[in-house]
Amino acid sequence: LLVACVAFALPLGTSLAIIVAEVHRVAWLRLSEAACVVVGVGGMVALGPPARAGLRLPWNLSARGVALTIGVTFAALCAAALLTAVWPFTTAEGIVLLYTADGHGLGTALFDFAVLAPIAEELAFRGVLLMALVPVLGDNGAVWTSALLFATLHLSPISFVHLVLLGVLFARLRLGTGSIYP
Repeated sequence: LLVACVAFALPLGTSLAIIVAEVHRVAWLRLSEAACVVVGVGGMVALGPPARAGLRLPWNLSARGVALTIGVTFAALCAAALLTAVWPFTTAEGIVLLYTADGHGLGTALFDFAVLAPIAEELAFRGVLLMALVPVLGDNGAVWTSALLFATLHLSPISFVHLVLLGVLFARLRLGTGSIYP
């Protein structure tokens, strides 16, 4: 439980500190993702073989499972796009503006938020947090708790519901396949 608390508190604390300090530099945004990587790697070492097993390729991933994962992820992304269209005051525009103002292009912003951030978050949330919660809360409790914490970490009330659903999907995939790769 201590590992789970640290796995959540360190990235959240970093994100909140950046917001409170009103830092407007890309390097500082990357600090939150770095905290997730540190938590992921450190937590996998602390939790031992059960957590590190998540770095292996999935043992029972089927074509149907891959298709379902892609479909649900696509549906969640469509829901997010719809919410952004209805309520345009989301963080995506602000982040892109921050990158361009800091001398970075749209490609760098997309790479950071579509590649680096998901890898860091999977290491921290499904690699460590979920696996630390399973012995304490059981599979269902760990899935829902990790999903709620995952959505909370993003500090976006408008995105909360679809992030919880993605968190549940990704946690179920982690437990069902034994791997974080899906």
